[in-house]
Amino acid sequence: LDRDRQLFAYEILFPREADDEQPILQRVLSTITDGALTRLVRGNRAFLNLPAELLAEDLDVLLHQPRLGVLLQPQVATDAALMKSLQQMAQRGCQLMLDAADLDPNGSLAIEALLQIVQVVRLDASRLTPVALQQRSEYLNSRGIWVIAGEVNDHATYQRCLDLPLHAIEVGVEFLCAGE
Repeated sequence: LDRDRQLFAYEILFPREADDEQPILQRVLSTITDGALTRLVRGNRAFLNLPAELLAEDLDVLLHQPRLGVLLQPQVATDAALMKSLQQMAQRGCQLMLDAADLDPNGSLAIEALLQIVQVVRLDASRLTPVALQQRSEYLNSRGIWVIAGEVNDHATYQRCLDLPLHAIEVGVEFLCAGE
């Protein structure tokens, strides 16, 4: 949810199936190409959470879908060929989000390389102290990177997040089912 409690984006998971990456990629590409994914998210933003092996494939089809992006795990930074491909995708306008969880954005050169190409970072509000979440949000915002608080599963955490410089708050099913 964004600051106005409106939908910010969907996260679309593509689970790994043993030795079955190519059929998954074909299904992903066909749902993007035929417009089914765009219809599914009804014009909203969506980030695809793909296994790293599929990220190395030709995902140029995403460049023609400005509302679709890719959610990246920190370990992709160790693959030089993949990073080059992701840099090209970012330069051509593909939305990239880093799932940083509780990693320190100043922690390594690999994370720094990812911060150079992503537009959005998701931090894990359940694993960071309120002070750490605020400091990291402020730091990332100062770099022009949008910040999402992820793993917000209770109202107390949600209320804390409302006071932070966040672009959106990712609420879990537990939060939605708990009521006000």
